[in-house]
Parts: sequence; C-alpha cells; structure tokens
Amino acid sequence: MTVRDLFNNGKNILEKNSIENFQNETRWIFESVFNCKSDYLIMHSSDSADENKSEEFLDKIKQRASGVPVQYVIGEWDFYGETFFVGDGVLIPRPETELLVDFALEYLKNKQSPVVVDLCSGSGCIGLTVARIIPDAKVFMVEKSDKAFGYLKMNKDKFSLDKATIIQGDIFDGV
Repeated sequence: MTVRDLFNNGKNILEKNSIENFQNETRWIFESVFNCKSDYLIMHSSDSADENKSEEFLDKIKQRASGVPVQYVIGEWDFYGETFFVGDGVLIPRPETELLVDFALEYLKNKQSPVVVDLCSGSGCIGLTVARIIPDAKVFMVEKSDKAFGYLKMNKDKFSLDKATIIQGDIFDGV
C-alpha cells in the first residue's frame, strides 16, 4: 500500500464515521505515527508505507473513529507554544485555557517571587506554563487522580522545571 493509499484509507474511515474535521485529524494522526510533517505526504505519496507504522496508523484511526478524542489518540497537544502529553484522565488543553494563563501572567507580572498554586492540575499545562514564563515564580501543582498525576509528572520531567513542585493528593484533605 502506498503512503497516499494509506492516508486516503484513514481519511475515508473518519469521514464515514462522521468525524467533522476528518481531513486534518487524519493528517495529525499520520504525522504523529510517521513522525513527519505534511510535506512528507506530498513528497512520498507513491512510496510504499512502512507496514508496522501503517498498522499503528490504522489502529489509531479506528480509535478516533470510535469516538476517542484525537488528542488522546495522538497522546499530546499544543498549549501556549509547547506540546504537552495528554490522555485519558486529563482535560484536553484548549485555547480558552490559554486565556486563563494570560490573565495569570498579567496579574503576576509585577510580583516579586510569586507563589502560585495550581489545584487539580491535570496535565499541568497551566502551572508549568506559568513556571516556564515567570522566572522567579514557585509553582505548586496538586493532583489527586493517579492517571492525571502520571501525565503531570511526565510533563514536569519534559520541561525540567525545578521551581515547579508536583504533589499528589486531595485538596480537601489539606495537602
């Protein structure tokens, strides 16, 4: 099967399953599996598609067709100029949430050594973004869920932010 055939196959599956943004979502899944950019589809459309990656691509297409959010299928999503690991158990970072970060940054911009607490942190996109942008901020992120805490830890490790502290616990138990 060629790269073009594989891509079109995936696109057709998503379209038949009423995925509204089927063209883009097929491309995003393809690019994540093949670790490429969209020009790969143009430059290699007649090439034979790697069998292992083809199988992985079609598995992910089927996940998406069954209703799994594309962000979970891919396993990561962009937020405030960075890519965060996401999956089942965390909310998907959204553009509206970037506005919350904008408000927080505006509020904190003239504060010296601010202390920020991000409760129910999920993937950590809010707290880690604040920690990344405000050099002297100390950020504490609290998450109860085991699933979400795993993503929070992966994202903290990815950004290597020593000034960001993650805590697993229930905020109602007095973390």
